[in-house]
Amino acid sequence: MAPAAPTGKIDTEASCTASCHQDYGKKKHVHRAATTGQACKFCHRPASPNKHAFKPQPDTISELCFECHNEQAPSKKVRHMPFESGMCTSCHDPHQSDQAKLLKEPVPQLCQGCHGEDKFKGKVVHGPVAEGKCLGCHHPHQEENPRMLRKEPPELCFGCHDKVQKDAKGITLPATKWMFEAKAKAEAEAKAKADKGKDIKAKDGGKGKDGDKAKDEIPDIQLHPPFEAGLCTTCHQPHASDARRLLAAAYPLDFYASYSEATYGLCFTCHASDIFKEPRTLADTGFRSGNLNLHYRHVNRDKGRYCGACHSPHGSRQPKLINTSMHFGTRTLGIKYEKTETGGTCSPACHSSIAYDRCKSEIYTLKTTPRKGKDATEAELQAACGKEKK
Repeated sequence: MAPAAPTGKIDTEASCTASCHQDYGKKKHVHRAATTGQACKFCHRPASPNKHAFKPQPDTISELCFECHNEQAPSKKVRHMPFESGMCTSCHDPHQSDQAKLLKEPVPQLCQGCHGEDKFKGKVVHGPVAEGKCLGCHHPHQEENPRMLRKEPPELCFGCHDKVQKDAKGITLPATKWMFEAKAKAEAEAKAKADKGKDIKAKDGGKGKDGDKAKDEIPDIQLHPPFEAGLCTTCHQPHASDARRLLAAAYPLDFYASYSEATYGLCFTCHASDIFKEPRTLADTGFRSGNLNLHYRHVNRDKGRYCGACHSPHGSRQPKLINTSMHFGTRTLGIKYEKTETGGTCSPACHSSIAYDRCKSEIYTLKTTPRKGKDATEAELQAACGKEKK
């Protein structure tokens, strides 16, 4: 609280005294500019010698602050609104505070004063948020990255999520950073060698610029497009969620799940739900034996297998993001998948090795199991396969 108006002219050289400003200098952190006897005049100048009114010196708060804190002057692409508007004292007390950096309140309460609390609440809260470490991910003043993130995802996320971890149920989650780095390294090396005229051949048979026998192989690391693009928040909420693993929408994480479109809301934000609707199809999915829809067969049932039983949400060394292993209760079971031009062979621990071919109807193992609908004719199969090859 400012003292009452003075009874006479202010002596600007000795106007800031403990008898008037009794509370200053009492808190844990005191602005260094206010710790010397005549320091007040460096920031304040009288607006009128006969009134207790002052102006900042220079004319605006931000200019005043940058007189000393010039390393914080605006220079980056994305700026915090109070910082951009010169409202430094929205977050910082100019004289003293019990908080480090002279903050008016502790983080996250200070942040929630503008950003509210709702987005930080949920059944599952991101660890840094729960610990009030907003500044672990966000710069408080300015950054080159959107939302003032200290690094662009996924590098920001890899700052913590770079090693094997376990979820709330104790299930081991694979580290994903190595896949991202290995793919980037392999592609960079392949480009460098190709530029020098050396032949590079991928495991899928693609050839390098010379077309000779391959001397090197590019690791077959498949990455989920959102993950590869660093769009982690396409699937995960960064602050809090009511879903396990901070997922942004509904998605089952147990091996068995009763099928409904709502149950797989997360997947269907990008993927069409048509692949699970009909037991027979010649167009909705390439995972079929003849016209027998194998996606439908695995998933659309009361005890369906959830997507993660077969597919990795981040990346895999196998085609179609097929896992190399899956969790079944407390056990980890292997999966081997081989892709062909018109189908593939799947050899998981949950059933014997089975081949499928969308251009043929005679797959004995699958024909002997209960099926709905009618087999496509040979002509229908060939017509569908012909369209896919075009």
